[in-house]
Amino acid sequence: SVELRARPLSTLPLLEQAARELYLASEINKSEADVPDFQLQLHSGAHAKKLRSLKSDDLGKLVKVQAIVVNASKVVIKGRLVVLQCRFCGHEKRLAQEHGFSGMRIPVYCEARTARGADGCGVDPYAVVAEKCRFVDFQILKVQETSECIPTGEIPRTYRVCADRYLCDKLVPGNRVNLTAVYAINEFTYLSSGGSAKAAKLPYLYVVGHENDDVVGR
Repeated sequence: SVELRARPLSTLPLLEQAARELYLASEINKSEADVPDFQLQLHSGAHAKKLRSLKSDDLGKLVKVQAIVVNASKVVIKGRLVVLQCRFCGHEKRLAQEHGFSGMRIPVYCEARTARGADGCGVDPYAVVAEKCRFVDFQILKVQETSECIPTGEIPRTYRVCADRYLCDKLVPGNRVNLTAVYAINEFTYLSSGGSAKAAKLPYLYVVGHENDDVVGR
């Protein structure tokens, strides 16, 4: 649909939640804890774009690109729902982690604002309660333009790609793929050589589906 193509990061969670609700409604004597983690995987019938043709107008939208995998990291664990607890007053706070490379900011002060002296619960009072958190598999890949897409004399374009849950550990270096992904931006700060904080933005692809070359070519 138009909504899915234009705003995939807000639409996909709604569709996955609908799948969970349908599963729960169709299963007798099943509780919320018994519902599996559904992940919607998309395959676009659109013509695949070249990596170098991605523009700012594509940001936040669903795109299909042709590429070759040149590097794949090990699968790691990433918190999707992180539960924090104040070490002094026991106040709990839940933080949801968005898709892709987005991070989360842990509050510096306790949000319960308990009166424990002038500084309340002090600075950095929150600790992660691991047994209450929800984790997912997460993997970072690097893809590059295929040889036929590189103009003569040009350097191949590369992009970082992130995959999570059931899409992890599916691609290895050397795979030629058509990726259905969300074109996104990772914003972060770093310290320059002079010691001042600098802001940077790096584009990346959050994959929501892929087809290997041997499938595409049939």
